[in-house]
Amino acid sequence: MNHIRYFSNRCFVVFILVGLVAALVYPSMSLAQTAQPTKETPVRRPSLDGYCTVSYLVENKALKGDAANQSEYLGELYYFANKQAKEAFDANPNKHLPELGGLCAMALGGPYGNRLAGDPTVFMVIDGRIFLFSSERAKRAYLERPTGVIENALKVFDQPKLSGFCPVSYIRDNRAVKGVSDIRVVYDMSVYHFVDEAARKAFAKEPARYLPQFGSYCAASIIDRKKYYADANFFSVVDGKTYLFMNEQKKQWFDAHPGPTIIKGKMAWAKIKGAE
Repeated sequence: MNHIRYFSNRCFVVFILVGLVAALVYPSMSLAQTAQPTKETPVRRPSLDGYCTVSYLVENKALKGDAANQSEYLGELYYFANKQAKEAFDANPNKHLPELGGLCAMALGGPYGNRLAGDPTVFMVIDGRIFLFSSERAKRAYLERPTGVIENALKVFDQPKLSGFCPVSYIRDNRAVKGVSDIRVVYDMSVYHFVDEAARKAFAKEPARYLPQFGSYCAASIIDRKKYYADANFFSVVDGKTYLFMNEQKKQWFDAHPGPTIIKGKMAWAKIKGAE
C-alpha cells in the first residue's frame, strides 16, 4: 500500500509540474501563432531618382544624394549630397529645381512640344537655370541647334493647367476664379496659377487636397469611361473635393445624384486613368 501511495504522490507531482510548464509555454505559442505580421511602411522614392539637384548648380555634376540629407517640397522628396546642399535648397527651393518641371527641354521646345520626362543624369545649366534632357542624344540635338529651343519650351510649359483657374478657390471660396500668372506653383510637371499668396501656400502644403478629381477631366463623363476635357468654369465641391465638367448640363446631371456618380466614377477612373 505504501508503494502505491508513494507512486501516486509522485504521479500527482509530475502532473502538476507538466501543467505548470504547459501554462507557461502554450500561451506564448498561441500568441506567436495568432500575432499578425507587421506591415512594412512602403519606401518613398525620391524625386530625380535621388540625384542632388543643388549639385547641378554648385558642382555642375549629377551627384547622388544621401537619404540622411533630405527635404520635402510640394509633396516630393529630395535627397542631397551633403548638409550644405540641403540647407541651400531649403532656403530657396525654386532656384535649385530643374526648369520645365523636369521635362526634357529639347522635346518640349521642339516642333511637336512633346512632354517627355528628363533624365536626371543628363542636364545643362543655362544662365543659372537647370534644364534636363531625356537622353544624351536629345542633349546633342539641342547643342547642334539651340536657337529658340529653350524659349519655345518655356512658352509651351508656361501654359497653366485648369486654363489658369485657381484650384484653391473652388474649395476655399466656392468660386471659379482665374489665378494671377505671377503667383504660381510648378507641380507634377505642370504650372498652376493662384489668386493670392495664401492660396499658393495652401496648395504648396497639400496639392492633392486641391487638385480636381479624375485628372481634371469631366467628372460626369468618366463613368462612361470617356476622358472629355472639362471647362474650368463649371465645377462642384463634394466632401471637400473638386469635380469639373464640360458644360452646365453635365454639372446639373452630376449635382442631381453626386454620390452614385462619384462611386461609379472612381471605379471607371481606376481602369482608364493611364489610358490615352
